[in-house]
Amino acid sequence: MDNERELSDKIHQTFHEIDRVCGEIHLLENNPIASNEKLDIYLEAGSIEEENGEFGIYLHGISTRIGCVSLRSNFYKLLGNVGYGLDEEYRGHRFMLQSLELLRKTMIQMKIYKPIITVESDNEPSIHTIQNFGGVLIQPHDGKEIWYDTYEVDLMTNKTSKKK
Repeated sequence: MDNERELSDKIHQTFHEIDRVCGEIHLLENNPIASNEKLDIYLEAGSIEEENGEFGIYLHGISTRIGCVSLRSNFYKLLGNVGYGLDEEYRGHRFMLQSLELLRKTMIQMKIYKPIITVESDNEPSIHTIQNFGGVLIQPHDGKEIWYDTYEVDLMTNKTSKKK
């Protein structure tokens, strides 16, 4: 039983190391879509031309992936949809707001002019991020069938976030 557990642990470690090396190779082979002094954003799946992309968020200059942003056009009446996630240990540093700002031009390039972002009504940190990105509540949860709040961001009128 112990031998099986050790072997399983070694296999898991090996796959983790393969994922890490593949991530480093990806970073070496590709340029980031956008960068600032803290973050690099890479297209990991999909394409801007197809208006559907998965973007990895990395600490600037190193291969530490800390989260992702998903952009989908034609999701809500041609408005587009933004989904995101950030590893727990990197929350609270405004990395997601920075990532959304870095992807603003990419969203417009993907014809996402008014992205929709949904969030659970009790997720205050995410709500603050959305609002600081220019999000306006257009449909609150109803406590019955709709369990999330829906925000819209007008990228054509909100050139910069409200708070930097």
